[in-house]
Amino acid sequence: MNHDLIISGLFILLAIYIGVTLFLTFSKKIPSNRKWLFSKDRKKTFIAADLALLLTFIIICYVQFEYFLEPNSTTISLVIFSFLALSNLLNAMEDLLTNKETKTHYHGWIGFGFSLNVVAIFLLAM
Repeated sequence: MNHDLIISGLFILLAIYIGVTLFLTFSKKIPSNRKWLFSKDRKKTFIAADLALLLTFIIICYVQFEYFLEPNSTTISLVIFSFLALSNLLNAMEDLLTNKETKTHYHGWIGFGFSLNVVAIFLLAM
């Protein structure tokens, strides 16, 4: 597949993601809910799920670099954006279950969709 086409697709996806996020933030007045891993107001179940996801990501990256002699950039990007997609999905589910009335989960869904589309583009490039 043509690399220029892949890069163009990624830039178009990024522009759509930024546009939708700005639309939600400024037009619809839906705030972004940024949380740190160990924030005070998070439930322990979601902290454990985030830690498990992070640990899985670290193990996959270690295996990728240790046992595959020359990991290519497509595979590394696929692993990173898959982690981001799952992380956004988990944050969206957390916001949906805990703060449904604030609608902050919309930002998580948008991030999940963006990351999933990037993963699809990298899968098509393989």
